Amino acid sequence: MAAIKSDHKVHGHSQVESGSTSLHPSGPYGTFVGIYDGHGGGPNASEFIKNQLFEIVKRLTSDLGEMSSDVLDLSFLAVDEQYTHLVQNESVAFPNLLSAGSSCLVGIVIGGRVYVANVGDSRAVLAQLPRPKPPVQLVREQVARLKRKVQESRQKQRIPSIRPPYSPPLELRPLVHSHLDYYPYRRPMLKRHIQAIPLLTDHCANLPYVRRELMELHPHDPRISEYDHPNDIYRVKGILLFSS
Repeated sequence: MAAIKSDHKVHGHSQVESGSTSLHPSGPYGTFVGIYDGHGGGPNASEFIKNQLFEIVKRLTSDLGEMSSDVLDLSFLAVDEQYTHLVQNESVAFPNLLSAGSSCLVGIVIGGRVYVANVGDSRAVLAQLPRPKPPVQLVREQVARLKRKVQESRQKQRIPSIRPPYSPPLELRPLVHSHLDYYPYRRPMLKRHIQAIPLLTDHCANLPYVRRELMELHPHDPRISEYDHPNDIYRVKGILLFSS
């Protein structure tokens, strides 16, 4: 499931695709999830990513023969190049394109493996929850423990393992009352703390390596990375917290 949040006008888009992640119907099959949080001049950038990114991923997966981190890297670069080309050609007719931007978060699940990539401050977190034992397993353990005790008592008393037909049935001790007596489909929630595992690092100007990258890409722009004193953060051109 993918979701977006916006204050007033919707600038972002989300996308979920399930099926073949290449141009070949044979696969590889998986699920593609994209979250594109637009900002600035409107939803132009996020809508462009939604329309183009997955198709580029499918084409590159077909060319390389499999899904990999290289596919996502090349797909992000291709979308950025195509959108830059669009802005250069259409900015006169559509000036909002000059200020429109978007963060991008993509997750692809194929055969139990997860591929994630991001640009901007979109974040992916893996929630890990210990699996409880099913109720059936608990009952089996208790029955097996009870059988072992019966066998041990027989060996001590030297009672044959096969009882005569006329012997009274063995009286078993009742199971100890537990959480299962009241909630048969649930186990007690003991020490089941959800652990959040970050899968990505924010691509924001607060990180030193991002600021160095910005200055290397824009050596003639002194405002490419400005320090916001009141908020104690760095911003791209004094406006954006992240680079996209």
